Amino acid sequence: VLYGEVFGPGVQAYQYGQTALSFRAFDLLIGDRFAGYDAFQEICGRYGVVVAPEIYRGPFSLAAIRKVSESAWPPMS
Repeated sequence: VLYGEVFGPGVQAYQYGQTALSFRAFDLLIGDRFAGYDAFQEICGRYGVVVAPEIYRGPFSLAAIRKVSESAWPPMS
């Protein structure tokens, strides 16, 4: 099961600079297990599926989430 999001004009308030509908994958369930991130990227690349950009990789912490969520990325227009 490939998880992702459709975005762009007419879908939500933020268009992320897109002028047409777009899709980004963010997770992949194979059987009863989620693929590791590197395997997920490799599989998506093999099939030409664009993945959501990685904005953080590391141990879970509220401080890390707060820092990422307060950053200017991704830029919103």
